[in-house]
Amino acid sequence: MGLRVLPAAMLLLAGPAAAQVQCQLCPASADSAPAAIGDTLFPISVTVETELDFSRMVIASSNSGTAQIDPRTGARTVSGGLSALGGIPVRGTVRVAGRPLRRLRVSMPGQVQLTAPGGGSVQLVDLATDLSGAPRLGVLGTLEFRFGGTLRVPAGEAGDYRGRIPIDVDYE
Repeated sequence: MGLRVLPAAMLLLAGPAAAQVQCQLCPASADSAPAAIGDTLFPISVTVETELDFSRMVIASSNSGTAQIDPRTGARTVSGGLSALGGIPVRGTVRVAGRPLRRLRVSMPGQVQLTAPGGGSVQLVDLATDLSGAPRLGVLGTLEFRFGGTLRVPAGEAGDYRGRIPIDVDYE
């Protein structure tokens, strides 16, 4: 990305005639450039760097329970019929790449159903990120954020649960 911008900047500094040419990759304001010109040159890519992992827990009573991973701190808390068995819980980490300095809209579902090979299911709810209210790609066109959520485990639903969390990222 830096290689595409640097030659245009050199042309602007080359002499008086070149100063009248407007750089198509360098808008006066990152939010004012026509989306069709710059955004198509910088399609958004989303990469999950680390998956959300609640680690090992045990159903310690006949009650349902919850486990929560905080997206900001990565701390796991358990309540109800669940107890932590150790292991290291991991908050999810996502890297987004696209047009430098563009604002983004990031959305996640309200809940996701996770299933176990044996057929059981649990709900992952209250998905949240550590993003500010108006996330923006940096000058190099990247942004990294973390996410967490709350796992609701019904009484007696032991298993190794897996699922996919759709994360939608668009230019604002």
